[in-house]
Amino acid sequence: AQGNESDDELKYGDKPDELYDAQLDEKDEKWVSDRYLKHARRNSDAVLNCPACFTVLCFDCQRHAYYPNQYRAMFVQNCKVMLKQTTRPVKGDTDPDAVYHEVHCASCDLNIAVRDPDEVYHFFNVLPSEKSGDQTQKKRVKVH
Repeated sequence: AQGNESDDELKYGDKPDELYDAQLDEKDEKWVSDRYLKHARRNSDAVLNCPACFTVLCFDCQRHAYYPNQYRAMFVQNCKVMLKQTTRPVKGDTDPDAVYHEVHCASCDLNIAVRDPDEVYHFFNVLPSEKSGDQTQKKRVKVH
């Protein structure tokens, strides 16, 4: 900066910069906290994102006991249920007459899950985050 101008104050001619907002960082932090961080306290196995566009799909889910890349959830966001696109359950399902509806990402339309008749979402094509909650409990593996 030259003269009496401080490093964090930008001036362009005689008018203040219309796009500069000194409070923007605080506003952004509050927005993220209000929208996302309140969900991190839940006992979720992961935060699920669309693998194509990285849109957040679910904050509270349970990992499948046998298939580690599959999750189920009841509360989702940015998902659209395709009521005209159905599929049948796989062999071994408890109700062979059940009809599942495809679920697509609302942002990019990728098929990411199915919804069962009880309105439980079964995610199979998602990008999971690390387990939410306290990350300090992870076991460390030494590489030799």
